Amino acid sequence: MNSVRPGTCCTLVYTSGTTGNPKGVILSHDNYSWTARRLLERDDFGNDAVSKMVSYLPLSHVASQIIDIILSMLKAAAVYFADEKALQGTLI
Repeated sequence: MNSVRPGTCCTLVYTSGTTGNPKGVILSHDNYSWTARRLLERDDFGNDAVSKMVSYLPLSHVASQIIDIILSMLKAAAVYFADEKALQGTLI
């Protein structure tokens, strides 16, 4: 923890390559924590009653990493993982 500084790599996310060759993108610890805190302020995640979340995106997706991992830690929320067919109607 003592060696983590702004700009320190937290993870690499690989782009799909839809507009060119796929690339590895470095996302920093401060990027993740800042984005998660802004989500808490902006959206209804700030409600203290939120203690359970359903994850339906793959964890390789940057939105899933920010919401399912970082934001859930900030909120001390439990994350439930949907099955792989969640976006095809099984989530309901």
